Amino acid sequence: MIAALFSFLIVQLSGLCITRTAGENARLTAEGTENSPIEFTAWNKDVGWTGLRFIDSGSDDILSHCSISFSKKDAGFITDYDSSSDESSCGGAIYCYYTDLTITNCKITNNTGDKGGAIYCDESYPVISNTLIVNNASLGGDPQCGGICIGDWGELEILNCTIVNNSPGGIFTQSGEGVDVTNTIVWGNERYQIQTVESIATVSFCDIQDGYDGQGNIDADPCFFDPSMGLGTQYDGLAANWMLQSCSPCINSGKQISLAETDLAGNTRIYSDIIDIGAYENQSDLPLITIAPSVTGDAGFVLLDADSSISFDIVNTGMMDFNIESLSIPDVNSVFSIVTPIDDHLLAPGDSVTLEIGFNPVEEKIYTDTLEIHSSCSNAPVKSVALRGVGVTGTIISEGEVSGTWTKAGSPYTVTGDIEVAKWRRLTIEPGAVVKFAGHFKFTVGYRATLSALGTEEKNIVFTSIDTDEGWFGLRFVSSGIEDTLEYCTIEYSKKPRSGGGAGYESIMGGAILCRSSWETLSEYLVPSSPTIDHCLIANNHAEYGGGIMLTDDSEAVIINNRIVDNSADILGAGIFIYYYGGGMIANNIIAHNSSGVVGGGIMNLMGYPSIINNTIVQNRPSGLHLDVTPFYPWEPEYGLNVSNNIIWQNEIYLEEDVPPEEYDIRFNDIQGSWEGDGNIDVDPLFADSENRDYHLVSEAGRWDPVSNNWVFDEITSPCIDAGDPGSSISDEPASNGDRINMGAFGGTPEASKSL
Repeated sequence: MIAALFSFLIVQLSGLCITRTAGENARLTAEGTENSPIEFTAWNKDVGWTGLRFIDSGSDDILSHCSISFSKKDAGFITDYDSSSDESSCGGAIYCYYTDLTITNCKITNNTGDKGGAIYCDESYPVISNTLIVNNASLGGDPQCGGICIGDWGELEILNCTIVNNSPGGIFTQSGEGVDVTNTIVWGNERYQIQTVESIATVSFCDIQDGYDGQGNIDADPCFFDPSMGLGTQYDGLAANWMLQSCSPCINSGKQISLAETDLAGNTRIYSDIIDIGAYENQSDLPLITIAPSVTGDAGFVLLDADSSISFDIVNTGMMDFNIESLSIPDVNSVFSIVTPIDDHLLAPGDSVTLEIGFNPVEEKIYTDTLEIHSSCSNAPVKSVALRGVGVTGTIISEGEVSGTWTKAGSPYTVTGDIEVAKWRRLTIEPGAVVKFAGHFKFTVGYRATLSALGTEEKNIVFTSIDTDEGWFGLRFVSSGIEDTLEYCTIEYSKKPRSGGGAGYESIMGGAILCRSSWETLSEYLVPSSPTIDHCLIANNHAEYGGGIMLTDDSEAVIINNRIVDNSADILGAGIFIYYYGGGMIANNIIAHNSSGVVGGGIMNLMGYPSIINNTIVQNRPSGLHLDVTPFYPWEPEYGLNVSNNIIWQNEIYLEEDVPPEEYDIRFNDIQGSWEGDGNIDVDPLFADSENRDYHLVSEAGRWDPVSNNWVFDEITSPCIDAGDPGSSISDEPASNGDRINMGAFGGTPEASKSL
């Protein structure tokens, strides 16, 4: 084990590693210079060495002006998490565990390891800047990433790096805290450039092959001088020249951030006013076009038929003249126009000209287009500027705190930024009001705050998105308490994850509604969020977990009389996901046509304790009800969690193999495929019109028809009528009711089908 100070040397290793662990009064500071870098490499390149390992070492370790190459960790297929096995096999060049390492002005090339060929990080917060990560390979493990692989937690910051020709990918993250990538080239990696699982990558002002959402990102050949000729470790990434040619679109396309004064080659980091993308700054005396303040022109949110404009400068930040030949907009939408035409305009070095683009929306929608600037400059003879603007109507709600009362007369309320009902405040939304989100914005109900959205059957309250493809970020109840109410509301087209959602599982869980508590509030104890959700339509929402609703952290919502349909989840719980001491009542809901990528299409319970009573759970994929372990010990409850009076049809109940059957009390349900338990049956429930999603039960004595708003009579009677738990109250079932509750969503309600 070595924990020491290095400078100006070559470290040649044979089958060894350098490990820096906690508990030592030392730090690893390896600081070379651009002319005399420290080289960590192998004496025998065929045998290799096993890399640098930083384990619980704090935040004072530094690698600066280092070259790290030809590390070869054992390649094997790893599936279960084991930090010791990860340490010996993952992160060919650098392995970080509970470490906040600083890596700057380094070259990490031709290394091999499981999961991360160059770098593997878990529970760590390193910063990597001005660094070259090329021709590394991952030969085993799950996941596989040749460049940078980030584990379950931690957040990596990647600034002005060049990540190219790694096999099989450039950057992979499954961290709930995500990764920030700025001013970086990610190009030519084998299978993918950036891949996320249960995570979010915030990417801006980067050159990403095949493109990536985010401000200032481009998708164009970076034009390296002499790159390596292929993928992986068989090509020498260290001997290649990764500097930018004068025609590179990465020149002057970055975002101003705090970096060292020099680039990886030791040259001035900002040579012509604007930082370049990547680890190297072009030093040529060229005619260079720069768009200030950004290569994106955003007109913002503009009321229909109003006049608005975008202004920005075209600047010559190079050392020679160039000519602006013409401007053009494809004019796809006929809403963007060139207010100040420019033709054959000469720009000398340092000169600029102001350009104004008009925006006049005619519909309530998000508009995008492209301005093309044709010139004789070197770095971008056709410079593209992305144009964006949103046409809006009604009352504009800007980013920030909200409270008071929203009315139907003031509708629609168009939200143009993240909003929050703040501590102890209250927002009341009256029947018939419409709330539209003009972008991917979130609506948070904070600590001890209250949202009262009480619609009526005739006048629903609607939460929706102007752009249903982009969506919005959903309702988030965070330590809000028990007084929140959503009644007769439609909540639709919320979509997670998207960039900009912030760190943690709030960014990927609970598409339409997330209920949780948080230690980040000012309380001395956790405050759950336990709203009442009654007679709502929750449809067409998406998240990685809990596409419709997610309950966690002691939140005990009352979810009754709702239609939860057509929601999706990448991983678990498309309709409802109850997780980690979430609970409450789930009753009299139609939960149908929801789809999950792994398990739990309808309802998923994992470490939660809900009561699931009188629901109609139909045509969810891959299962209607997925039941995992509960938080109870076998000796605690007299009976298991109540699952009764439900109709579970054209989908299945799935009980995890390691869950004792007594954790759930499953009885008096109609379950296709059958299930052991008192009163359970397996017969066609005979829905009124399942093709048109009318799940009332047919009855010779009369069933409610929602189309005609009247009682109609059938020739046969559903076997689910009067088949529920005899101990359940018939509640509001109309006469005649057989004095026994019906199964399904309408049992115990005024719309229950009648008995003979």
